[in-house]
Amino acid sequence: MTPLMLLITWAALILASHTVKPVDGGGGPAGCVPGYYRPPGSTSLCLLCPQGTFSNITGATECTLCPAGTFSNAQGAKQCLPCPAGTSSPQGSNSASACVQCGRGTYAPVEGSLCALCPNGTFASAKGSTACTPCGPGSYSTAGRPSCIHCPGGTFAPTSGSVSCQRCPNGTSAPTSSTSCTTCPAGTYSTTNSAACARCVRGTFSSAGSTKCTLCPAGTTSDLGASGCYACRPDTFSTPQRSYCALCPPGSSAPSGSSTCTCENGVFDPVTVACVVETSSASSTATTASTMSSTSSTATTASTI
Repeated sequence: MTPLMLLITWAALILASHTVKPVDGGGGPAGCVPGYYRPPGSTSLCLLCPQGTFSNITGATECTLCPAGTFSNAQGAKQCLPCPAGTSSPQGSNSASACVQCGRGTYAPVEGSLCALCPNGTFASAKGSTACTPCGPGSYSTAGRPSCIHCPGGTFAPTSGSVSCQRCPNGTSAPTSSTSCTTCPAGTYSTTNSAACARCVRGTFSSAGSTKCTLCPAGTTSDLGASGCYACRPDTFSTPQRSYCALCPPGSSAPSGSSTCTCENGVFDPVTVACVVETSSASSTATTASTMSSTSSTATTASTI
């Protein structure tokens, strides 16, 4: 056989491997069987669908790209093969290696599905996930999260699968990752979104669940974080403007629970903490030599007396 004859025979074999005889397309004109297509302008030629495409009908004039999430790794495919769950592929994929794992925060639940974002309130921490996991109580998530977000202080999430954290109301508090808010105990208070309750300052008090502290009445005082006030000791006094019981100045006295002092001479001035005596020769007043400002005991409280 001459080289020319060999070449012609080889070409004929190649052509035969890619063509089939026309078939009846169901009572209509002759057409190619599934897995093949007839190129435009041809009346008898049938070609195999290339890899990455398929034809599932008789008489096709073109092949269809494999949808995303599938592939065909051989010519003449009648249908595409699905990627495993947890993976997906781009349109027109021609190999199983085109199926890649879904990224973190996404999932593919079944064979041949696309990778989708995890919905709000769920997460997927690993690649190749087939399902998303609900966030636990005390946390939340938005769509496509690889992990849940802890509720910040002053907020809470009571159930699994939360999409946001709720604010704690006034008079309560919650640390990070809380599932509920805790009522502030007596002697403390809070405003909205408090991670912790604040203690009442000296001279004030509060009951449980308070949103602010109340000044102690005149003649009383309190320690830091108090739930109530106690009476000033004898020879001391307090006003609502003072957070402590102050000593009466020399030459004056006061019973327990007093809001003022009684001077032996003159009138008691609670601002200067002194006994003021009016002179007969002028309208001006003279402060007794023994004023509270001349002693170091001005700021002494009843609790230290």
